[in-house]
Amino acid sequence: MKNEDEQTRRELARDPKRKAKAKDSGWKFAYFPYPDTNRDMVKCVLCGNTNHGGINRFEIGGFGDIVKCPKTTIACNQLVFSNFHIICL
Repeated sequence: MKNEDEQTRRELARDPKRKAKAKDSGWKFAYFPYPDTNRDMVKCVLCGNTNHGGINRFEIGGFGDIVKCPKTTIACNQLVFSNFHIICL
């Protein structure tokens, strides 16, 4: 599973077993790479980076030890962070 391309990651991300039941917008760009063993690990659909700590840590990529996705766009960031504005207000 290490050398998978973006298309393969997108196919894996469509598997309902690899998604949380939450309606969080971050799940459009991430999935559980090992859903049966570690649901705390989240993998980016765009670049393949793996982050520990769940979807919330994935969404705030670029802070601390979390690597920000180099393939993200402004539109992706706006979609993901729109949820944080609703939660924080």
